[in-house]
Amino acid sequence: MPQPVKQEDGSHFHFTMLPEGRSQGPLPTQHKQNQQKHHQSQSTSQRIKQDPNRFPTTRPTNHTKKLTKLTKEIAHIRRKLAVERTRHSTLTEYTTKAVKDASVASTKAVEHTKALTTRVDRLRNELSQTHRELSVVKRDYKILDRVTEGLKRDLRAEKRRAEENEVGEQRVEEALQELEEERQRCEILEKRLRHERAKRKDDKLALEKVMDLVGTRVIKIW
Repeated sequence: MPQPVKQEDGSHFHFTMLPEGRSQGPLPTQHKQNQQKHHQSQSTSQRIKQDPNRFPTTRPTNHTKKLTKLTKEIAHIRRKLAVERTRHSTLTEYTTKAVKDASVASTKAVEHTKALTTRVDRLRNELSQTHRELSVVKRDYKILDRVTEGLKRDLRAEKRRAEENEVGEQRVEEALQELEEERQRCEILEKRLRHERAKRKDDKLALEKVMDLVGTRVIKIW
């Protein structure tokens, strides 16, 4: 029977069928090397069988390479998972702190708004009371003005009577004194009225500032 022999042709090997008469000739060098490798693998297998705990010194197979690659990928994924867990824990902590700070700020804002609302109500009550007092002052001023006009008329009448009768000079002086007293009272009331008007204007400005402040605070809270 002709036997296949591995021959080198450039960078490739191919099999050539030798005739049966040449099968008894010397073997090529490559064939000898294959036999030596076969003997080495047999001796290695024997050593592994004799010592099963010995780590094999053979080249890793594709399965071993894939397993190593998967092991590296698993380790990489575990590292990434640990980083993500740390990041998630940090974000959770920051979020919890932010929520707590927001709750505290909201509580303070509500308390501040309540205080401002109370102050606004108090200012409104004071302003209403000032309006009532100012109305009373205006009414008294009108009454005094009418009284003054009446006294002036009386004074003019007294003057006419004094001209007609010199005896009435004393009464004229008394009337003038009363008129002067009434004039002084009118001046006092007028000063009080001007003071109340200025106070009313200041209260109105303060109320407007507080209302603006309260409106700004409410907008920031919402």
